[in-house]
Amino acid sequence: MNRFTVLPSPQVRSAMTTQKIMALVCAALLPTVISAAAIHGARALLVMLCCVVCCVMFEYITRLILKRENTVADFSAVVTGLLLSFNLPATVPLWVCSIGSFVAIVIVKQLFGGLGQNFANPAAVARIVLMLSFAQYMTASAFEYDGVTQATPLAAESGAYSTLELFFGQTSGCLGETCTLSLLIGAIALVCLKVISP
Repeated sequence: MNRFTVLPSPQVRSAMTTQKIMALVCAALLPTVISAAAIHGARALLVMLCCVVCCVMFEYITRLILKRENTVADFSAVVTGLLLSFNLPATVPLWVCSIGSFVAIVIVKQLFGGLGQNFANPAAVARIVLMLSFAQYMTASAFEYDGVTQATPLAAESGAYSTLELFFGQTSGCLGETCTLSLLIGAIALVCLKVISP
């Protein structure tokens, strides 16, 4: 009689460690970090730094309280912090960043068992919670406009944004959604490094 042991994910293992994968993801996100800083200014760097520091801190403290092995060194909290910050406008108050980091790490990630056991992407859930709770901060624009209101840059009247402006991020939006080029560079790097497949 065959006996099987059922364990939580990951089920498939490889020589590439979680730490290495997360470090490569962080490296692939660097073009977006740079473009966000170039487009939105120093405030963008502050938002990104706040999210990363808060996520790492919350992961460390939560693992300590729950008496679990500390996983801060695997860089997954850094990735969550960067992804969360990419979902925020540059003008968002830093206390909103810390609330989002708490939701992402403590509630969505750690209370469900940690990396690989959460029910959804922690940064995405944190964005939803922040949007529902603090819409006025989440929809603020860092750019000045003369009376243009729209759901997305794609909803603008013909000619409001050129394809190049959309591609290079010369539009309003969250830190990680404006520059298509930087996102493509990161995606291509992850495909070439075989971290993800096309």
